[in-house]
Amino acid sequence: MSSHSLRRRPSGRTTLRKTLGMEPMEQRRLLSANVTVSPTRGLNTSEDGGYAIVRFALTQQPTADVTIPVSSSDTTEGQANVAQLVFTPATWNVVQQVRVTGLPDGVRDGNQVYQLVTGDCVSTDPQYGGLAVRDCTLTNRDSRTLVAGATVRRTVGLRTTEDGGTDVFTVKLNYRPTADVSIVIASDNPAEGTANVGQLIFTPDNYNVPQTVTITGQPDGVRDGTRTYRIVTGATVSTDPLYMGLAVSNVTVRNIDSKILVAGIRVTPTSSLRTSELGAATAFAMVLRYRPSGDVTVPLASSNPAVGVPGVDSVTFTPADWNVPQVVTVTGRDDGLFNGNVRYRIVTGAAVSSDPLYSARNAADVSIVNVHRTDVGRYDGIYTGTYFGTVSGNGPINGPVQAEVRGGVITVTLPGTGDGTLATGGGVDFSVSSGSVQGAVFTGRLASKTGTTTVSGAGTWTYRDLSGVTANGRWTVLRTGL
Repeated sequence: MSSHSLRRRPSGRTTLRKTLGMEPMEQRRLLSANVTVSPTRGLNTSEDGGYAIVRFALTQQPTADVTIPVSSSDTTEGQANVAQLVFTPATWNVVQQVRVTGLPDGVRDGNQVYQLVTGDCVSTDPQYGGLAVRDCTLTNRDSRTLVAGATVRRTVGLRTTEDGGTDVFTVKLNYRPTADVSIVIASDNPAEGTANVGQLIFTPDNYNVPQTVTITGQPDGVRDGTRTYRIVTGATVSTDPLYMGLAVSNVTVRNIDSKILVAGIRVTPTSSLRTSELGAATAFAMVLRYRPSGDVTVPLASSNPAVGVPGVDSVTFTPADWNVPQVVTVTGRDDGLFNGNVRYRIVTGAAVSSDPLYSARNAADVSIVNVHRTDVGRYDGIYTGTYFGTVSGNGPINGPVQAEVRGGVITVTLPGTGDGTLATGGGVDFSVSSGSVQGAVFTGRLASKTGTTTVSGAGTWTYRDLSGVTANGRWTVLRTGL
């Protein structure tokens, strides 16, 4: 094994120090401050994990810490176990080692040469600050055991919790495939824990990049202590024959029992839901937080059945299906009113159960908006009805009235020339078409409808003839058989 004593790079520093009047003894001390590196050549690592040791030492005691940066020139071939070495005035004469380990690149590419790169010394000691250190040349020998396969990091010792605690493991391929490789990921007991992905896919480009799988603990609703389950990794699937059907290590996980286990009813979502007068439906889910000792029934009702109703009037959970979400569908209804969007609630009543932890427990209500229908044109047409009112000085009047509906707007007139009169109690007729009539004005709107068979409107009217006789009252219109 050879040893090399490294000299300072020429920089004119000695000449400068002479210029500044340094004594000969100080100059000799400056020139003797070096770093020895052994060996600097003939070093071998291997893709199968073989490593080489490089030793570093100072030639004389520094007056301050001396730091030497170290790194690999090619991290796909080899990696140093430290990023720097630090020598102190107290440990300057202790030899320090750097371990360089070969890394697999996943291809048959023969032996590859790379360097352990050493940076210049960093120190406030002028004898060592900026001192160059010799690099080392290494050869990473090609793998002799390179085979297709997958490496799973952390197959044991993983822990999750029933309160949502997580843990992770990684998977990567050992050898570059010629085609994509997929690995199925699944839990053998989803009631205890689940993985965040259903499969991993590796390509020829990212085959050696570890992919992370996150496992989340699940609550089982009982005080049953710590439970062990496995994340099962399926055999590899690929058109590369070397990767078809290879077994991959499973991962063992422990799920820690909940520390905050309480009875409760979870409802999701509880807002931002919509139905419509055209019959559009929405849904929400309900599930228990804790396993009950008996059946739990939750009544359901609408705060406004005219605009929306749930598909069931209650949901029931048993000790066997308590953690299976039950979906409740809510359907919008046409309330027969032209009143815009209407907000209502699905009210969850007090739970009924023989389990005292659930008996009378209330779940959150669900807020829903029923969207008003906009197809008001389907009620267009001619409507007939009646009016009644009072003419000043003459008593009550009544008679037929006619309304035309277009897009939800009603225009009301008397039936026609000569046959639409306001007959007063005093026997005086006011004909709409008469020249003595100054005018009759009817105002109103389409007010409501019942199902699809009846539409009604209502409004007011005023009437005044040329002689100053006035009349006023209300009108109603009803159309059936739509």
